[in-house]
Amino acid sequence: MKKTKEEIILIALFITTVVLMLLSGVTIFVLKGNNALLAKAEQTTTQSESIPSTGGARVNKKNEEISSEVVVCMR
Repeated sequence: MKKTKEEIILIALFITTVVLMLLSGVTIFVLKGNNALLAKAEQTTTQSESIPSTGGARVNKKNEEISSEVVVCMR
């Protein structure tokens, strides 16, 4: 059974379409499924917002310490 060029192109197009549909289904499942990537990102954002921010105070204190050391060294 000899296949023409058009038949081979149609078969390749069909296979490509099926593969793309499978990949899009997997992607949607990973992003939106139960315990998915987007849900974990939202949960992490919520957790990080609930933690009080003390990082700025620590940085300011460290900057003041460094500034005072620089002034002492320059004298």
